Amino acid sequence: MRDHALPALEVWILCDEASSPIGFMELDDNKVEALFIAPTSFRRGGGKVMLEHARKLKGALKVDVNEQNPRAVAFYLSNGFVISGRSPLDAQGLPFPLLHLDEASPSAA
Repeated sequence: MRDHALPALEVWILCDEASSPIGFMELDDNKVEALFIAPTSFRRGGGKVMLEHARKLKGALKVDVNEQNPRAVAFYLSNGFVISGRSPLDAQGLPFPLLHLDEASPSAA
């Protein structure tokens, strides 16, 4: 998938103790383009581990989140992000409002 649909993105896979994939993250420089965790692994720290890994690689991160996804918004806000803006349309021009989230630089914290 990465080589055909998303060649410009850096893709990281999160595996459990048995080496089974339970999530993935896609980065475009310091922007989190996608972060997905399998529902069976929700609330076990995998998302936080992925963000910490991205921060070590890229520094302060950015992410756009669908405003209509309160679970995702709460996740990012609880992991040090703040709302820096809002767009009424998504990247495809559809009426799915996006919240633009940034975090403070680790050196500024």
